[in-house]
Amino acid sequence: MNGLRRFDIQYQGDPELQPIRSYENPLLVRLFYRISSLLNERFGEHMNALCSRPDFLGRLGRHFLMDPDLTTKVKHSPLTRRTLERNRQPRLSLRLLASYRTLLLLLLLYACGALLTLGPVSSTLLILTGAFLYGLLMTLFGNKLKTH
Repeated sequence: MNGLRRFDIQYQGDPELQPIRSYENPLLVRLFYRISSLLNERFGEHMNALCSRPDFLGRLGRHFLMDPDLTTKVKHSPLTRRTLERNRQPRLSLRLLASYRTLLLLLLLYACGALLTLGPVSSTLLILTGAFLYGLLMTLFGNKLKTH
């Protein structure tokens, strides 16, 4: 653009506290931040113990509770050691659910469930089972997919 440089600037702080994006619902972002903060405060030790296990359950917990891009962010981050240690701890993040895209996808999945004469509870259980199976498969075969 007319000889001007465009720098790739990314948010380097806590992912939960980054500015609300245009594709996110501000009310839901704030609500889910409070809920996830409460859950992380209450069950943080249990999540930490789960993710520190070397077996399959530990890998599954790390898949759901830790940021996969954290290792590349840590190398390039000017943050303090205390902030980096806090970001490395496993925690639940519900911010993804505040995205308009995720809300639309959930609405479509519930509509498909209604077309198949499934109730809201059955649809919710089916969606949660699908998400768990996806995480299970990514835990089992994720390393094999990354190497190719």
